[in-house]
Amino acid sequence: MGEIEIWQFETSCWKCDGEISVVYPRQVGGGCGSNWEIAGESLTDKDYCNVELTHSKTQGRDVYGNLCTDCGAYQGNHFLDEIIWSNIVALDDWEKVRELYDVVDVFEVPTE
Repeated sequence: MGEIEIWQFETSCWKCDGEISVVYPRQVGGGCGSNWEIAGESLTDKDYCNVELTHSKTQGRDVYGNLCTDCGAYQGNHFLDEIIWSNIVALDDWEKVRELYDVVDVFEVPTE
């Protein structure tokens, strides 16, 4: 079994500029980037976040992602990836980056 940690952090909504809490599903022990396809549906039932199935204009399909609690705008997964990756580049250490975020949940996922 593998694990996906759910990282939570504060950011500003791109549309209304309100301060919002978002989550980011990060695979532990390998793989790069987020794991929305694996964790997204499970996140829709969690009280600690505002994740829903929504339409991504960039990807041209429905995806799971964070919605602003003030205006309802989808906070693009790509833009959240950029926030995480900018910290990875700056700190050059996954463990140091992990310390910047609250780990609010861990999902067990089957490994192939």
